[in-house]
Amino acid sequence: MVGTKDRSRIVSLVENYSKDNGPVNVVEDIMLSDSFEELPTPGDQGKTRAFLKIQEGCNSYCSYCIIPYARGPVRSRLPENVLKAAEEMVAQGFKELVLTGIHIGAYGQDLPGRDMDLAWLVNRLAKVPGLKRLRLGSVEPHDINFALINAVADHGNVCRHLHIPLQSGDDRILEKMKRRYNTHEFERLITVICDNIDGVAITSDVIVGFPGETEEMFLNTMRTVARARFAGIHVFKYSPRKGTPAAEYTDQISAQDKESRSKRLIDLGKELSHNFAFQQVGRIVEVLVEQPHEQDLELWEGHTDTYLKVIFPGDQSLKGEIVRVELIGTEESLLKGIII
Repeated sequence: MVGTKDRSRIVSLVENYSKDNGPVNVVEDIMLSDSFEELPTPGDQGKTRAFLKIQEGCNSYCSYCIIPYARGPVRSRLPENVLKAAEEMVAQGFKELVLTGIHIGAYGQDLPGRDMDLAWLVNRLAKVPGLKRLRLGSVEPHDINFALINAVADHGNVCRHLHIPLQSGDDRILEKMKRRYNTHEFERLITVICDNIDGVAITSDVIVGFPGETEEMFLNTMRTVARARFAGIHVFKYSPRKGTPAAEYTDQISAQDKESRSKRLIDLGKELSHNFAFQQVGRIVEVLVEQPHEQDLELWEGHTDTYLKVIFPGDQSLKGEIVRVELIGTEESLLKGIII
């Protein structure tokens, strides 16, 4: 058995396995992990975008989340290894790199003697020769500072898209979740970002039906989401995770209420997504061409730097390229365009 560590040893373990010795168990205590496990740079993924992992683990211990127990503490990838991997991916033909990890906003916190954070890393990755786009994965609200906002604003190849988990729009639920901000701080952050990054798209995650959530608390979440004017939201119905504090709370919410609240919030999210997309009509944007549109093979689709999906007439020769597209209309949150 192999845990979330030692994945790089899987092949050698299999090759050295002997039936005579019986099953092999190399699972270790993940909480003792203190370094990032380097894995080979991925090969051809269709040459559109590649995912560049920069850290592992989380130290936040939100009351609903099992990840810190399963993935261990924060371990940052050495910056020289991140830059080398980025250069290799660009050399393979990838136009866009997406920074991933469990808690990427904590990047650098565990690297002794090194004064660096996520903003520092973004500034350096943006200068990798040939890199057309650098996109950030999910970033926690308390990890976004002026240095990171400026890093996004200052580089033309850093995508103007930030995914910032809200989780709840009610302060009492946020406290119960052990989140490290309140709704006023979150909304202030959104304002600062929009004031400093022209045309930025902000998306989010929201959990409904957390233990103790009343109808009024849920309505507070609806109001907060509406005021934030997200470009899109992912809605999750709370599900207890064994071993987390929230799973032991006695004021669990019924499945019926979770379903109802989820549908209402999803509907609001669709409205906000449509509004954001509609505001882009008439603009000329750059789109990374990804694949044929599933409903019409004469149309192709891709994403803008703000992660809006666009469909337009095209062909196989465009796959993996970044093209200029004039946006001519919308279909719900989907944009229609023509290459110019």
